[in-house]
Amino acid sequence: MKIYPQQSSLAINGRFLSQPATGVQRYAHELINGWDRMLQNGEIDPRQYQLEILIPPLTKPNNTYQHIPIRQVGRLQGNLWEQLELPLHSRRKWLFNPGNISPIMKLNQIVTIHDASVFATPYSYSRSFLMKYRLVYKVLAKTAKLILTVSDFSKTELIKYCHIDPQRLVVIPEGSDHILRIEPDQGVFEKHNLGKNPYLLTVGTNAPHKNLKIIYQAAEKLSAQALDFVVVGSDFDRWFNAPQITSSDRIKKLGFLSDAELKAVYQKAVAFIFPSQYEGFGLPPLEAMACGCPVIASNTASVPEICGDAALYFDPDNPAELVEKIMRVINDVNLQSELRGKGISRASHFSWAATSKKTWESLVEYIP
Repeated sequence: MKIYPQQSSLAINGRFLSQPATGVQRYAHELINGWDRMLQNGEIDPRQYQLEILIPPLTKPNNTYQHIPIRQVGRLQGNLWEQLELPLHSRRKWLFNPGNISPIMKLNQIVTIHDASVFATPYSYSRSFLMKYRLVYKVLAKTAKLILTVSDFSKTELIKYCHIDPQRLVVIPEGSDHILRIEPDQGVFEKHNLGKNPYLLTVGTNAPHKNLKIIYQAAEKLSAQALDFVVVGSDFDRWFNAPQITSSDRIKKLGFLSDAELKAVYQKAVAFIFPSQYEGFGLPPLEAMACGCPVIASNTASVPEICGDAALYFDPDNPAELVEKIMRVINDVNLQSELRGKGISRASHFSWAATSKKTWESLVEYIP
């Protein structure tokens, strides 16, 4: 029997468990959920590694795990908890931070930084948000033992803006198969009076670099078509310098949807449009592909790297080009079928099990 001289302890920054669901929180949950399954299957030996999620007091976690305990620590909340109390309660332990941000006073830590948007698209964020994230990233560039990111594009950007040693940057893509485990909620169509007309779907926040304005512009140019444009996603005005976009009768803005509702909407859309001008990974187009929805996507940042040949691309600053791509998809059933097939195949290459396994393998090279 193998004897372990000392059990290694890994604390996980669990602040993501109390935050609104965006791609970063999805990544964190699916990654930790994968580790939970690895503990159950014996791929992580609990005799050698002790994992624990630390969260602020009074937090009601929006997810739980069977084999990884969640512990409330400290007295503070939010940024103060993360910067002042989290390092104290994770002392003598390694700390893993899956959600971009981490305490700058902690040395033995590993962090996932998803993109460099606070440097590349500063117009999208509030001044306080920019100052905080830029400071933390600059410190982590020098002090974090290892930095993970989700695409080659993001690795290049982080090196460019933060001057991180490439040897301390590891690229591990996200997964998309979570959407396949969900039973679609067909009630979303009656709830939102949706589906009477064919519709095009977009998922994204109101951050300016998400570029929702081009959807409104395309809707106006296609006003003669019996076609709806559906926009799903929460607004985060506290963080973003959200533009005032003129409303359109053609736009159905649904706000936040549950995963089950979102899957149903993906499945019946004529096509999914991803107009983002800057993206570290881009989970929504992969979700759409996994659901068999044809994807029309911007040709910038990480999007072509992630979507490969399974999307129809357009310039995100050219509404006329987007309209042309939309009409191609609407009028060509063979193209729709081709994009569906390629999309399903492409999405199948991105699994959360692989993400969790590769991330764990990277961590244990540093954790004694």
